[in-house]
Amino acid sequence: MAVRRGSFPARPEPSCTSSIQPSRGPIRRERDDSGDVNADGFADIFIGAPLDNRVVADGGYAAVYSGKDGSLLLSFNADYALSPQWIGSRVTGAGDTNNDGFTDFMLNNQYKSSAFLYSGRDGGLLYHFQDPVSLFPGGFGYNFALTGDLDSDGHADFLMTDPAESNGSIQYTGSISAWRGHAFFVDATPRVAVANDYVTVSIGQCIAGNPYALFLRDLNGTPAFSLLSFGVLDSNGRATLVGRVPSGIGANSLEFQAFTLDANNKLLASGVETFFTQ
Repeated sequence: MAVRRGSFPARPEPSCTSSIQPSRGPIRRERDDSGDVNADGFADIFIGAPLDNRVVADGGYAAVYSGKDGSLLLSFNADYALSPQWIGSRVTGAGDTNNDGFTDFMLNNQYKSSAFLYSGRDGGLLYHFQDPVSLFPGGFGYNFALTGDLDSDGHADFLMTDPAESNGSIQYTGSISAWRGHAFFVDATPRVAVANDYVTVSIGQCIAGNPYALFLRDLNGTPAFSLLSFGVLDSNGRATLVGRVPSGIGANSLEFQAFTLDANNKLLASGVETFFTQ
């Protein structure tokens, strides 16, 4: 998805979010009070238009508008010729998921059966939620919500619905799954790749200029704590790595984990990202 960024002040204040029931119609389908994204003292509005045609037919569109003057702060739309995608059929504010003082937000892409968590700091992707065994369009991520701290690790977790899930004998029984929240993320795109595919691994978002290290934590169920990359986070508190899946690699499961220093110079571990080759 393409992201267009607006201007943000340097020192935002934390804010709260509240849900608003979807407004269904031919274009705008959902609206949400996404919190004070640009820290001007006014709650901003996040809208979704899954049938929007500005890029491709039913490609979809989502945007954050200023609650103060209605100006556009951020926008998200399809960035390639694939139709439909239905981006923004679900949108919601997510609170400050990574403890950086900015209100983050989520939207979905029904065609990709994915939900995307975006940073309120710069509009960049923090993490995309996807179940590799449930990629039926309109399935996983059809609806989602930020919930409480289910595993008592200090971070709010996420609930995801999948109305297309089957139980093996009955189709479309549906499911709800819980996913861990983190203050620091590793995200692999795509999450399932074949030989010669290019894969992007993003690390962040945390303190700009602080060191990071990325490790291979597990290979096919066998612990393998191997250093893959290290460096410093960029001016947006991120690091981005791009690699190509070699030929003949076959089917594998790999787990990645990154580490950095938080605002108190304490070691901060990311969530574990699982990546598959076929």
